[in-house]
Amino acid sequence: MTDGTNGTFKPKNLVPLGITLLGLFLSIVVILTWLTLKDAEQKIRTEIGASLQTLLYTTQESMRIWVEDRKEAILPVFQSVTLRALTECLLTVPRDPSTLRESYDLSAIRFHLTREMERLNKFSQLGFFIISPDRISIGSLRDENVGTVNLIHQQRKELLDRVFKAEMVMIPPVVTDVALKTQDGRMSKKAATMFFVAPIKNAANKVIVALALRIDPTKDFSRIAQLGRLLNTGETYAFDNTGRLITDSRFDDSLRKSKLIGMGQDGILNMTIRDPGMDLTDGYPMPANMAGRPLTKMAESATAGTKGRNFKGYRDYRGVMVLGAWLWDKDLGIGLATEIDKKKALQTFASIRTTVLIVLGITVAMALLLTGMSIWIGRRYNRALRKAKDDAELANRSMSEFLANMSHDLRTPLNAIIGFSEMVKNEMFGPLENPTYKEYLSVINDSGNHLLKLLGDLLDMSTIETGINELEEDTFDLYPEIMVGMKMVLGRAQEAEINVRPDLSEHLPQFHGDRLRVKQIVINLLDSAIKFTPPSGVVTVKAFTGEDDSIIISVRDTGIGNKEKDISRALSSFGQVESAFAREQGGMGLGLSIVQAIVDLHGASFGIESRLGEGTLVTVTFPPERTVRKAPPPTAA
Repeated sequence: MTDGTNGTFKPKNLVPLGITLLGLFLSIVVILTWLTLKDAEQKIRTEIGASLQTLLYTTQESMRIWVEDRKEAILPVFQSVTLRALTECLLTVPRDPSTLRESYDLSAIRFHLTREMERLNKFSQLGFFIISPDRISIGSLRDENVGTVNLIHQQRKELLDRVFKAEMVMIPPVVTDVALKTQDGRMSKKAATMFFVAPIKNAANKVIVALALRIDPTKDFSRIAQLGRLLNTGETYAFDNTGRLITDSRFDDSLRKSKLIGMGQDGILNMTIRDPGMDLTDGYPMPANMAGRPLTKMAESATAGTKGRNFKGYRDYRGVMVLGAWLWDKDLGIGLATEIDKKKALQTFASIRTTVLIVLGITVAMALLLTGMSIWIGRRYNRALRKAKDDAELANRSMSEFLANMSHDLRTPLNAIIGFSEMVKNEMFGPLENPTYKEYLSVINDSGNHLLKLLGDLLDMSTIETGINELEEDTFDLYPEIMVGMKMVLGRAQEAEINVRPDLSEHLPQFHGDRLRVKQIVINLLDSAIKFTPPSGVVTVKAFTGEDDSIIISVRDTGIGNKEKDISRALSSFGQVESAFAREQGGMGLGLSIVQAIVDLHGASFGIESRLGEGTLVTVTFPPERTVRKAPPPTAA
């Protein structure tokens, strides 16, 4: 529109359009950005997860190889005939600790095993236990252990029981019962120790004692776990069935600073893998009820005997959010976990996100600039666009009015042609001597009727498009109207050798709408179904009420069907599907267009489901407000 004073443009309609387009554009950009970031994050998490799991299984396999190597190396010690003879003698010594310590047999065993361990160079100077079936240490490198209940029985009874069932086992780290020297040279009464234990059998192949060789868990055992580390913030560690750490922690200094362990302690065996509920490395104080805190998600799952992974994030024993994978090794009797700091692991993603957000900011700025330009251009060309639109609508309306007038003008002579040809064909005023004339008259009559139907469709379409068509609404029963519509096409169906089957509910409620137009819907749908169904096909018309009290009319055929891309063409005015069968049927392609227009006038919905070579289902669903339920008769007082 223009200002009458200076003739300038005021494209008020383009401003909201520009804002709408801008909002749509920005929405698309934001969605694409979000999808890009999510995809990038997912790929990074997947790659990290694959690395964590590979590292976990590699560590597990290395641990198993190490255990089997140690078992193979010490197997000759357990099978020594000399050791068996000495232990049989030691079993005869009274169980008094002092007597056992002073016995020749224990001295001989100490000498024998010390020499064997020095030869192996893997267990030297760390000690051993000779454990009787009643779980008493009847032999040890240290006098203070002799005659006492064995510490393995006290801490890992289930594993020691397996030894007395003739199985060699590894005892994961437990708390020692004597003071041992730590890696930094300190003597600790609660140091970590571990054992390889195997049965010693007599000549009758019966287990008489268990021999336990002590090793230092802070060396090979912890080193294998610590080598399985991803990046600088990663850690792989082992734990027992209570969630207690049984390998060295690479965060011992941080644990001491957070007071999770004492200043003179190490994490191994002094740290239970609990969730503190907050990141203690950020300076938060350790919870007062730390001993009552639950295990971490990882430890809770692993100690239950299940393996798992979490690449979304969970807290480790320091409260740091980590990504991790874990498992429980039933044969070794330990759990293994490998974790990495979530924030550090996703640094690459953070960089990508920053870059994308910068690009997004530039895109938004460009979008605002382009929108401003669009509004400026719209102010110049709005009037021209409006004029072009008005001209197009006028041309379309003029064409529709012309078609409507032409259809009316052609109907009068066409009705005369049909009527007179019908009279002559039926020999109302005398017989026709030449039968060929009668055949020609039938062709004329059929062609006239076909042309009349086409003109009727054309008139209906033109009146709808020009907007002069209105519904003549009343309330009526649907069942008889649908049946009448069906009977009107039975003649053509019989000629085409097509079976038309009704599937109508006799208890349909009344309907409020245009009686003739609803009948026209049924006729056009049936006519279209018959038209595109080969001989011996079946067309079924169905009417019923939906769950929301809507009335649904559907027509299903076993005809040629359509490709999905051809359905929109079939619904357009004068649109016909390209196929040899369709070309044989003729017509202008207005039947479904008229149905759709009538459906829209009733506020109903229109749907088509079709598969090529299988047939078509057309469904018309009228809104519940057009359903009229009869009021129940009044009950007698």
